[in-house]
Amino acid sequence: MWIYVRVVNLSALCSCAIQVGNLVRGNGEEVRLVRRTVIRYLVLSQVMLFRDISMRVRRRFPNFESLIDGGFLFEEELDKIQSFKFDYNKYWMPVNWAMALLCRHTFSEANPTKQYIDSAPTLNQILGVIRDYRLTLDTLNKFDMVPIPIAYPQVVFLAVRVYFVICLFSRQFAIHDGTRDQQENLVFPVMTILEFVFFVGWMKVAEALLNPLGEDDDDLECNWLIDKNIATGMAIVDEHYDDVPSLRLDVFADPTWQPVYSEDSVPEESHSLPRGSVANVELPGAHERVKMIHVDANREPIHKTSEVGGLRRKITTAFVRQRANSVQPMNLVVPGENEAKLSNASYIPSPRTPHGATVSNNNQFLFNTTNLSRLDEEAEYKDLEIPDLQIRRKS
Repeated sequence: MWIYVRVVNLSALCSCAIQVGNLVRGNGEEVRLVRRTVIRYLVLSQVMLFRDISMRVRRRFPNFESLIDGGFLFEEELDKIQSFKFDYNKYWMPVNWAMALLCRHTFSEANPTKQYIDSAPTLNQILGVIRDYRLTLDTLNKFDMVPIPIAYPQVVFLAVRVYFVICLFSRQFAIHDGTRDQQENLVFPVMTILEFVFFVGWMKVAEALLNPLGEDDDDLECNWLIDKNIATGMAIVDEHYDDVPSLRLDVFADPTWQPVYSEDSVPEESHSLPRGSVANVELPGAHERVKMIHVDANREPIHKTSEVGGLRRKITTAFVRQRANSVQPMNLVVPGENEAKLSNASYIPSPRTPHGATVSNNNQFLFNTTNLSRLDEEAEYKDLEIPDLQIRRKS
């Protein structure tokens, strides 16, 4: 994770350069300098950060005067940086210059001349990618400021070394009675050697990952990234600005077009189109008419009489218990011939609600006596116990 975050936030400049090169419009010398200066400021901010977190970049640019010789900085800009008395890092200053330069050349009615950005939304889009670029630099700086606690690698290194020092003595053959036997139990320590190779190898890899911006051969090349950013960014905003090939009709417009492969990469089987997991299930035919019916949302549940379904319901009824969240007063209505209404009664739910009992929207407890008389007739409900309905008179 540590090395992943650092690699992700190494800040390639291509996105910023593409936005600046295509949204800052104009062919004059001044607008060309605006585009190039914005890219140079962004790379300068990256170089100033890399000087403080990478030893290779520090050796390449040991001071700010070397940045002038490298072309990233002018003397006037260096005077502005040094004249600003600030106790903290100044990586943000070149980014601030780039944003101010873009805002200065945005269209406005007060100053309609020399405006190379046509609208405020366009300016906001450019500033958004520059902001994301600065955030990656800031994240990289934070991970360098807060490294892995030194106690963690020290404990790992000490534990590995102490473990193999103990193995050096504990896994030797034993000498009995102070004399060597004629046939000594000499065993080649295969497992100990494998442990040594694996553990020490992993430990060496961890040592290299502690500082991925160091000077080892396998560390990240920050100097290469700086050179790539400045060269790619200048090429996008200057040499290849508004350089588009002529429009031509492509071969994909042909209705008979077929995909092509090299001779060595021709697939053995034709590609199957990705489909859903049940897309090949055949239900009623495509031309068969299916009868659709309306279903009442408040209907009683319909139980199928299949053996598998009945067994599943019995198991569910045996292990699942319904919980009562609260006890509220409600009216008990028993439909049918013996219909009665107990207005002063309250219903206390038992652990299992009897079959056929439902609660209506108007807080009435409906008990279907027809379903109760039918329980003994159905084979799948013979062993179902129906608890008594507890009714308590309200005080």
